[in-house]
Amino acid sequence: MKSVCMFFVAFASLAGNLAVEPKLQFEAPPQDLDFFLQNPSSIDIDAQGNFYILDFGASVIFVWNEDGSFSHVIGKPGEGPGELSFNGRGGGPQGYVGVNDGKVYVYNGGKRNLEVFSLKGDYQKSIALDIRGGRTGSFFVTPNNEFLIYQQSFMRETPAREVLKFSSDGKESKVLASIEDHSFKREGTGGGRPTAVVINAYSPTLFMTYNAVLNRLVTADTGKPEFKFRSLENENAQSVKLALVQRDISDFDRNEFDELPFIKNSNFLKATYGEKFPFFTGILSYGENFLVYEESPLTHRVSGYLVNKSGTMLGHVKMTLGQGGGLMGMRGRLVGVFVDDEGELSIRELTVGSES
Repeated sequence: MKSVCMFFVAFASLAGNLAVEPKLQFEAPPQDLDFFLQNPSSIDIDAQGNFYILDFGASVIFVWNEDGSFSHVIGKPGEGPGELSFNGRGGGPQGYVGVNDGKVYVYNGGKRNLEVFSLKGDYQKSIALDIRGGRTGSFFVTPNNEFLIYQQSFMRETPAREVLKFSSDGKESKVLASIEDHSFKREGTGGGRPTAVVINAYSPTLFMTYNAVLNRLVTADTGKPEFKFRSLENENAQSVKLALVQRDISDFDRNEFDELPFIKNSNFLKATYGEKFPFFTGILSYGENFLVYEESPLTHRVSGYLVNKSGTMLGHVKMTLGQGGGLMGMRGRLVGVFVDDEGELSIRELTVGSES
């Protein structure tokens, strides 16, 4: 078995290890609050530097002040106007938060719409999205109050993954990027209900992220050692080549995926494995640079490189966030959700420093 830490194996000698350190510790929500942190999963930051974090389990948005002190909660669980339900029709919870122009937009996966609140949490309206059936993978709000959505559309003859831009009323959309989706196949007789779905674990896929501060859209086919970025006003994308080699899928990779609850506890979903891992699984903006990384799906071990716009590797980054944790980014900043061996959860804004 190969070392579980050997995520990015190529060209490591070109860049030293970069220290990842906490810049800000988020205060725990009050114990007498009606809600508690369970599964923080999406983040945005307003113009004043306040943090808005969506929690799948609690079905609310937790808000922290710029200094990390706890502020308030937005929304509540339910199916009515201004209420949040993140249980997606395409399997698993789907929900995202975005902030712009004094409003908080919450993608409500249960109803495929947006619930709009004031920064203080007052419900304002709902926006229905004319979106094809499938699974939503990410959501961003642009400075023009348009919406960027990464959608896995599998209920059609040729399944695809797409980056879509929606108008501010949610009625018009434009495809910004698309690839065919080979991450699964249905078993059973043709035309009938499938008897099982086989997931091609770690298959290359489309990836999208967006930095509203720079108005910079990043897209990538993770089966290629490169990514592209551009502004939304510019159709011409700049391609960034990466000095990475595609590694073999390891026993650690297989064990992590097999232990995911939606695989382990399901008789309908199965996992199969190819030979090669994607070149990376995620990209986050960090200032003017990019963190290109792998994040294991269960224990959330992160290993990757900070690279600049030319693709030069500035240093190697590694961290372990724990089961139930995760790495998030927004507007060129990084936030980690850490879960220790006792299940205690903490949230920290992170800095990537000089070589350690």
